[in-house]
Amino acid sequence: MDQQLHHLGELSHVSATVDFLQVLCQSLKFRGLPNGGIRLEIVLLPSMKVVTQASEKRQLTALMDLSEGQRIEEKISAARGHETLPWQTHRFDKFLLRHASGGVLPSVGNRANPTFMLFERDIAPQGWNIANGASSNHKELTDVNALLQREAGEEILFFDAARKTIHAIANVEANAELRLAQALWSEKLKAKIGNDLEWTELPGPDTLVVTDLDGQTTTTNRLHVVVNACDFGIECVRRIHILAGENKHPLDGEILNEQLLDRRCAFFTDKKSARLGRPASLFQGGQPIPLNSNRTKALCPVTKKLLV
Repeated sequence: MDQQLHHLGELSHVSATVDFLQVLCQSLKFRGLPNGGIRLEIVLLPSMKVVTQASEKRQLTALMDLSEGQRIEEKISAARGHETLPWQTHRFDKFLLRHASGGVLPSVGNRANPTFMLFERDIAPQGWNIANGASSNHKELTDVNALLQREAGEEILFFDAARKTIHAIANVEANAELRLAQALWSEKLKAKIGNDLEWTELPGPDTLVVTDLDGQTTTTNRLHVVVNACDFGIECVRRIHILAGENKHPLDGEILNEQLLDRRCAFFTDKKSARLGRPASLFQGGQPIPLNSNRTKALCPVTKKLLV
């Protein structure tokens, strides 16, 4: 495997100007936690190979022994909730895991019986997806909260058709991509920028600990950590419940080449309907669209694991 990665750069040599940065982990250390959780530990090393372009990730897919990845998935699943078992360290032979990747699973409506909001993903792995993406800098490799908040802020927007206002979610950094998405949607929908929408966290059972190149550790609790063998990634996810109120339609804030992607968004009234690929309502461009126009049935692998 090492020979096949020789063309990739190393973490210690990465430029500060990259906007896509993931490390390739050759080992994992983990143990079970109470309440069905796991504690996963990652140590960043200067010699770690890095992925700095989506095209590099696609090229790596063919090199992975998915059966080895599936075995580590099974080991982690077996460790969940068993805090009395010893630490386990797994070193890969013909497999690697990308870090960091993450996002949020948003819901709206009644917190006790939430409606899930998902986005249509049209590149592999295709299907209904959470708001997620890859780390973009050294900080997000260690502080996954920074990654999760950025992805949530950039992708999740709402349009109030009655008031002609566009709403982001509160307590996220208004970075350049979010400001651009707001400006583009404002122009397209002839709408003003409205107040930010409050949200609450629905805590998960897992913990991620990352040790950086200086030996400093960052611990992130209350996560959902999903090892996704088919996409050779470690996905860190938070569930958030957005206080959107009535009559607010979901908008896709994702930007590509300074243009809106305008992916379709869906509301699923419960986990079962999501697993079956049966949305209660579909939206595109801030407007409802007919349900019979839905061509995507499946959930993306990570989303499916979150909605079991």
